[in-house]
Amino acid sequence: GAPRPAPAADAAGSVLARLQRDGAGAALEELERLREQGGDLQLLQAALLTDQGETAEAEAACAALLARGDLDPETHYLLALCREHRGDAAGAIEHDRTAARLDPAFAMPHFHLGLLARRAGDVAAARRELGQAAALLRRDAPLRIAMFGGGFEREALLALVRVQLQACGSPT
Repeated sequence: GAPRPAPAADAAGSVLARLQRDGAGAALEELERLREQGGDLQLLQAALLTDQGETAEAEAACAALLARGDLDPETHYLLALCREHRGDAAGAIEHDRTAARLDPAFAMPHFHLGLLARRAGDVAAARRELGQAAALLRRDAPLRIAMFGGGFEREALLALVRVQLQACGSPT
C-alpha cells in the first residue's frame, strides 16, 4: 500500500538530519518527498526557506499558516526574520513580541528582539531580551532549536548570546 504520512516530529527530524548532513537544498528535497506522502510540513518548509534567505517564499508560507488559523509562535518568529530582512524593524519587533506572548518559553524571539534592540541602540532592552534568551535556551526543546536556531546548536547560540551581552556591557 501507499506509505503512511510521517508524524510531524518524525518528519521534522528526518528533514533536519538531512539539513545537517547535506545542506538546505537536500533538506528541501526531503521535505518535498515527505509532503508527497501527505505530511503537513509547511512550518518546517518556511523555516528552511528563511534559512536559505528565500524570505518572500517563507513569508508566503507563514501567511498561509496564519490564514488557516494556526497561532504558532514559530510562524510569528519566522515572519519577524522575514520582516527584518525587508528592512521593517517595527514589523519584526511586532512578530517577535507576538511569538514570545504565544509561547513565553520560546527563546529565539527574545534573542532576535535583543539583537534588534542592540542595533537600535537600546542597550537596556537588549540586555533584558538577551538575558531572557539565555535562560530559555538552556531549556528549549532540541528539535525547536534545530528548526529555528539558524543552523546553530544550543551551545553555539548560548555563546552568541554571551558575545552580544558582552557587547552591551553586561558581565556574563
